[in-house]
Amino acid sequence: GNEALVLSGTSHLRINNLTFDASAGNVNTVQISGQITDVEIYGCELLANPNATSSTSAVVRYENASGAVSTLTNVRFIKNHMNGGYYAMRLYYTGGSGTNMLNNCSVQIDSNLIENYYYYGLYAYYYNKLTSVSHNTFRTRPAATYQYSMYLYYYNNLDSIDGNIIEMRGTTYSYGMYIYYYNNYPSYSTKPGRIINNEIRKNNSGTTSYGIYCYYYNNAEFYNNSVSLGSSGTCYGFYFYNTTSGYMVTAKNNIFHVGTMGTGYPLY
Repeated sequence: GNEALVLSGTSHLRINNLTFDASAGNVNTVQISGQITDVEIYGCELLANPNATSSTSAVVRYENASGAVSTLTNVRFIKNHMNGGYYAMRLYYTGGSGTNMLNNCSVQIDSNLIENYYYYGLYAYYYNKLTSVSHNTFRTRPAATYQYSMYLYYYNNLDSIDGNIIEMRGTTYSYGMYIYYYNNYPSYSTKPGRIINNEIRKNNSGTTSYGIYCYYYNNAEFYNNSVSLGSSGTCYGFYFYNTTSGYMVTAKNNIFHVGTMGTGYPLY
């Protein structure tokens, strides 16, 4: 209880220029479930606990299950301010399955200020079709914990991740983009993911920092991205591990700058 906004089985709704405040507890500001179709949240203040360290706190949370028929279909988050939470956005099986994701799921996250999250900015776990994650600013909370501004885990379709700014302010392990296993998997996607024109930066000290971490069997194009890491620890501009001819990663016209007093790898 105590969520500021609950959407369940909702269709054809516009929510504009309102404030939803759940900052007093470890709950979700916007809790979403079931089949959601043609819903837009635009220009809103979405406030979670700015000091939360519990995973029960999120600005936006959608919980689904593997194989579920329900999806997020044409759901849009545009020009909002999302502040606080353990997660800023937790998207869990928004497509339910690979086929359902390809045919029915679509989520747009554009032009938002997403800040002061403790652990995850955008957490997309299994079968999420992100039609656009573009022109957002992600800014972590200054905290001594693992932090992932974009955590894209297994079987997501990343249609366009374009023009985002990611500021990493944690003091231990920081990941700008964490892209892990089978994103834009050929059976469930018609094209590679496009990760273009993004700026990722970290200027404070930290144990280990990754600008872009791309691990195993992803189809993706990385064009015109800029990563700048300054730290006293170990830094990886672009960390890339293993692929095959069926899973192509193309990187062109990117800038990877590592200025660390420790060990630095612009490209690893």
